[in-house]
Amino acid sequence: MNKSRSIVMTAAIGSIAWLALPTTIQITNAADVDADLLSQAWGTLHKAIAVWDVRNSFAALEILRRTEDRCVVDFANNLEQLLQTQGSDGFREINSIKLELIENRGCNLPLISYEFSPLPLFGADQLNLQSSSEKEQWVELHSAIDAWDTATSRATLGILKQSSDSCVSSFAADLEARLIAEGDRGLWHINPIKQHYNDQSDCRLPLMNYEFSPLMFPELPAVSLEVLWADLHNAVGVWDIQTTQRKLLELRSRSVAQSSPNQPCIASFADQLETQLETTGTEGFRNINLIKITLNANEGCNLPIVPFDFASIPLGQGPNSEALLSTAWDELHEAVRVWDLQTSRGILTEMEAIPDNCTSGFASTFGRVLDVAGGEGFRQINVIKRRHNNNLRCALPLVNYAFAPTF
Repeated sequence: MNKSRSIVMTAAIGSIAWLALPTTIQITNAADVDADLLSQAWGTLHKAIAVWDVRNSFAALEILRRTEDRCVVDFANNLEQLLQTQGSDGFREINSIKLELIENRGCNLPLISYEFSPLPLFGADQLNLQSSSEKEQWVELHSAIDAWDTATSRATLGILKQSSDSCVSSFAADLEARLIAEGDRGLWHINPIKQHYNDQSDCRLPLMNYEFSPLMFPELPAVSLEVLWADLHNAVGVWDIQTTQRKLLELRSRSVAQSSPNQPCIASFADQLETQLETTGTEGFRNINLIKITLNANEGCNLPIVPFDFASIPLGQGPNSEALLSTAWDELHEAVRVWDLQTSRGILTEMEAIPDNCTSGFASTFGRVLDVAGGEGFRQINVIKRRHNNNLRCALPLVNYAFAPTF
């Protein structure tokens, strides 16, 4: 084993593309973002930071800043602001932001030391070490590991395992046992052991970016937006609020990661649907297509429209809109032929919602005539159509009736 290995990677940072985050980050009051998604967001963020990947950092921060833990939210907002103003140089401040929140507000944030953002004293001040001597031993341990000095590492571990900080003592005992059993190779276990106690015992042992002891943890899946939309619609179809909220967060995040031109529309749609679900519960699902259709019409969005029994799609919207509109015309003409007022009014009401001045204008006018004249109003159907065709250059279909000829 090369004894000159460093605590940080002095070569290209990109060579640690496998870096990710602890399996479970202990975050309080984050009920709105489930633990798996939160852990994946932290993992994606720290992996992105390791390679100075601004885009995927923004994608992870999009999720982190939507938790209910104010510490996490403030950290995410502060780092996002730095990245927006300073670009990738903002990554140098990641641990400064975390340490300020930890020291001033008692926050519980995961710490990882990077070459470009090192932790003072290897994070000793963030542990419950009772004496300056224990802190010195903590620093000496990590300096020895940096130099691949197993003998000094074992000596300091022998002292640290007597620490009054149960997290430090348990970690020290476990790593010492590994060194006794495996020699130099036991140093590989330093980060996995720390992560184990961070996950299982709510410890705050800071992780070090050792080249020989990788941090391999889950991150946000790199799925396509199409897959996420399908997952969202499946959850909406069974009125599953929890899964819907998760998929909305994932849609936000992936649209940022992929620099999707639809990203502002996805964010606005997610905001509105989340608000509906928060205020009206499952009844909010009924408005999913209304939200999408409004954004598509008013903001030039291209959000996919999917019909649900509880959230129908107005004529002229969504997939197969032309075929559906043609069917509506056929049904209207048949209802007019038999002077069926009720069916005619129902179809005309749907036609009025179509974003087409010719169809909606005809439907509105013809509907008013039927309201005033009743069945006698059917005689005016072609008169109204011809007027729209002539005055508005429409192409409304004319159908010949004995009581309403086309000529």
